[in-house]
This record gives sequence, structure tokens and C-alpha cells, in this order.
Amino acid sequence: MKVAFFLVVFSSVLVFADQIEEIRALYSGVMGEIEKGNYYKTTTVINSDNASYPAVGIYFENIDFYWEIDIEFSFEPSVRFVKINSQYSAIEEYHEFLYYDTGDLAFVYRKAGIMREIERFYFNRAGELIRFVRGDEIFELSDGDLTNLTEEVLKRGTNLAESFSLIH
Repeated sequence: MKVAFFLVVFSSVLVFADQIEEIRALYSGVMGEIEKGNYYKTTTVINSDNASYPAVGIYFENIDFYWEIDIEFSFEPSVRFVKINSQYSAIEEYHEFLYYDTGDLAFVYRKAGIMREIERFYFNRAGELIRFVRGDEIFELSDGDLTNLTEEVLKRGTNLAESFSLIH
């Protein structure tokens, strides 16, 4: 019985490890394509004239969408990567959103908040969180506190992809 339990746990760890490696390879590939200039880029700037926001002061958001066109099947634009630089008062934030070729969210990198903590979210192709890392600490996926955070990140990633679709 203990051996069977161990094999189930060990095999699920291997599956997660394979999925994490797939996401890392996807990230490297997309970043390489961006560096080569092989993706289109659309930039959206929020509050481009730097007008002061009430009770906030400085508010600025620069959103870069990197995308491609599927010329083999649909000729539809597909977002592959989104980079966001933001400033809210004295707080600077940086986000990266990586998408699978299906348009589903694969990975999110956030450096946000007053402490500028680094967070990384890894999602499988079914949209399920498979790993969450804050700083150097890997969190258990069974932690109920991750549900709201995961939903927030998924919603932001989905909203960005939908916003991109409205532009193109």
C-alpha cells in the first residue's frame, strides 16, 4: 500500500516537473523570438501624459503585447507574451504574462507591491495552477489562500488577452 502511494505521488511530481520544463522551454523560445524581432508588438500606454490621479498621484502603465499571426489556419492574431511596467504613486510594478500557442495562460511573473516581492505562477494547459513561488519559497497547491490569488492572476491574464483581441 505504501509503495503504491509513493508511486502515485512520485509520478505526479514527474508530471509537474515535465510541465514546468515545458513552460520554461516555451518562455525561452518566446523570448528568443522577441529578441529576433519575429513577433509583432503593440504598445498601450495608460495615462501617457502623466496626469496626477486623485489620492494616488503618479499613475502610469505601459503594456507591451507581443503577438503573431497564424497564417496556416486562421490568419487570426494570437498574443504570446505581455509585459507591463506600472507605477502607482511611489510603487513600481513589473509583470510578464506568457501564453501557450492556444492562447491560454502558461506563466506569470510579478514583481509588485511595496516590498517588490517576486512571484511566479505556472499553469498547465488546462488552466490549473501547478506551481506558485514567492521569492525562493514554493507553496503547496492545496493551500486555500492561493485560490483567490490564482483567480486574480488568471483573470488579469484573461482580461489582457481579451483586451488584445479588441485592439486587433
